[in-house]
Amino acid sequence: MSRTWFDLASRCLYYDHVALTDAILHRRLSTPEQLAFAIKAGRRGVKIARLSLLAADERAESPWETRTRMMLHAVGIMVTPQVVVRDVLGNVIARVDLALPEFKIAIEYDGEHHLGIAQQRADVDRARALERAGWLVLRFGVEDVRDNPRRMIAEIRAAITRRRSW
Repeated sequence: MSRTWFDLASRCLYYDHVALTDAILHRRLSTPEQLAFAIKAGRRGVKIARLSLLAADERAESPWETRTRMMLHAVGIMVTPQVVVRDVLGNVIARVDLALPEFKIAIEYDGEHHLGIAQQRADVDRARALERAGWLVLRFGVEDVRDNPRRMIAEIRAAITRRRSW
């Protein structure tokens, strides 16, 4: 697995390789140490592989979540993946895709599985529970991340500004 991961570093775009690294680590198909060892044994793709391993986060659960995180980090919005939100009694309300916990901002990436009626209902209930706990929930889809990231980033920055004065 580690050698194939390294070989793909010379053939993938950076964000795609980070998403691959996240998936490998999340599924425990390899360890950071094993991936680092593969870098030492390789030639082409060393720079991307090193950067990918540094940027990887095993908590990420989807490639689009990784891409969203990477885009936000690139502009200085340092989100944390898979944050567990609890109520005042310590009960789990939700685990959000990405968060800015200091501002109580949840950033959700909604993929295709969020289009079903039952999932939409669950998403609404979950967002309401988060809002009752004082969290702002921002939801984005592939069109936002792929086609209009500037608007997504502007919306998140505006939310941070509002929450700073909150």
